Amino acid sequence: MVEPEPHPFQPPLRRRRIRRRPVGWLVLSLVGAAVWAAWFLELSVAELLPSEGGAAVFAGFVARALAPALAYEADFVPPGAPPLLAAALLAAGRTALVAAAAMGLALGLGVVLGSVASSSWWAKDPAGERSLAAKLGRRCVAPALFTAARVLIALLRSVHEILWAVLLLAAVGFNELAAVVAIALPYGGTLAKVFSELLDEAPRDAAAALRGLGASRLAVVAFGVLPRALPDMLGYALYRFECALRSSAALGFFGFETLGLYLRQSFRSGHYGEVWTYLYVLIATVAVVDAWSGAVRRRLAEPRAVGRAPPHASVDQLRRGRPRDHWVRGSLWAFAAILLAPWVCGVFDFADAFTDRRAANLQRFLQQLWPFPLQGVPWDSAVAWTWVTTLWHERGAHAAGATLALSLLAVQLAAVLAVLACLPAARTLWATEPYVAGGRPPGDARRWLWWAGWALARATLLVARAVPEYVLAFFLLAVLGPSAWAVVLALALHNAGVLGRLYAEVLENAEATGARALRQLGAGRRQLAAVALGPAVLPRLMLFFFYRWETCVREATVLGMLGVVSLGYWVQDARARGEHDVTLFFVAVGAAIILVGDLLSGWARQAVRAS
Repeated sequence: MVEPEPHPFQPPLRRRRIRRRPVGWLVLSLVGAAVWAAWFLELSVAELLPSEGGAAVFAGFVARALAPALAYEADFVPPGAPPLLAAALLAAGRTALVAAAAMGLALGLGVVLGSVASSSWWAKDPAGERSLAAKLGRRCVAPALFTAARVLIALLRSVHEILWAVLLLAAVGFNELAAVVAIALPYGGTLAKVFSELLDEAPRDAAAALRGLGASRLAVVAFGVLPRALPDMLGYALYRFECALRSSAALGFFGFETLGLYLRQSFRSGHYGEVWTYLYVLIATVAVVDAWSGAVRRRLAEPRAVGRAPPHASVDQLRRGRPRDHWVRGSLWAFAAILLAPWVCGVFDFADAFTDRRAANLQRFLQQLWPFPLQGVPWDSAVAWTWVTTLWHERGAHAAGATLALSLLAVQLAAVLAVLACLPAARTLWATEPYVAGGRPPGDARRWLWWAGWALARATLLVARAVPEYVLAFFLLAVLGPSAWAVVLALALHNAGVLGRLYAEVLENAEATGARALRQLGAGRRQLAAVALGPAVLPRLMLFFFYRWETCVREATVLGMLGVVSLGYWVQDARARGEHDVTLFFVAVGAAIILVGDLLSGWARQAVRAS
């Protein structure tokens, strides 16, 4: 029997199976990784049941959820202390100021490193390479700067902000500048990576025209490349400011006067009403910034109508006729003012970080970073290797495996929760009559019921992602005890909030032709999600999944500082003992795991794109 010729626009069936194979292999690999992680961590379902003391803590904590304190619950309040709600708002303001100061530094670092690490800056420019010096600069200096920028970006991103805070506190002592720099360094690396990718992916039509006219390299980048990538860069910077708020709150657990400090003190004192007051203020702060940044990002992404210019229009006429959005412009000016306020208004005493005492402390810290067996003696490679291998075999190998296992199990649980939550959180799927033009009439009471379900799902996702993982793990450890389940659940709940929102937006933006056709045939919501939408959006969902896995690896590295045996546990142990060389060793191991996780995640994303 002769097989029919394939359609000229349809690829062969065998080729289609090969292209889809990576996704199937990835899913099977993830299932196997979850089984290995549960075995490695020795998890059991019985550990999910709290002890008698943990059950009492949980019951007392949940009972105050609907009755937050409006006054201090402590028996003694220092004279002159502000009211509880005022103290919570002041702490939220302090949290926002630390985040703003850090984002100001991170943006500067991200723009500089992102520009140098972008291939658009080093693109071949025949008009500007006529001299021998210019040719040598592009062939010798440019690759060195490009590589150095990429390596520096990877190193900055590979160390979590809490680990940066641990190192800076040991180096210069307690100062607000330590918190600001601890957030700014990894955020600057993340912004630089994203900015470089946005610059590389920007359309090149204007840049090619400027290059053809003989414009300089600076002019080509500034006027041909940057304007095309700027909206996405601004939108991502606003999103990172929302993340900086959560990081700033978490640093309060190390003594900085942000919301985390008051959460920890009230929870340890058993004042659960105060805890809920601080939590609600934190959630409200993140919700306001989330709504504001989300609105700005949507407006930046919307195409603007451009009026037809008159014939032979002047430059001034073209400038006045360009599309504008005054609300977006005002928001961006307000964002710039927020970032500059902590530096201009003198809110923090940053000068205290540069005293002679702190300089002497820094010098002593740098000396103690050298491996202890080699301090004060000549370098010996054999001694250094013995020191490294001993730490690795005694503590590092198991802690590294635990960190990886925690992240793998947490991100997969987060993905399952996100898939369940994104269905009611998607406007198009959770309408009264999904994918039906017009839907129910406005007076139908069912519209309000479906809208209430959608609003509840969105609010749940917002609360889950508004509370930092460190805060969630702190609460869960008090209930479940020093169990790996506390870290897994904390990571899973927070990342489920992030992934659920991203997945819901993917469903809302998905092509609706197939869903409308199935709906006309009588398909329900589950059939629409499983048959029409699921296969179409699966690659995009997998991409977001692997992006969040990178975050889970970073967070699992530091959550051990709360008492679970991962790399963070040994970082905290070495910090308490004053062993700065051991602290640096485990920070470096955590950075190496994050770099490996980034490489694996990048490979997985490429496999998903190719499928």
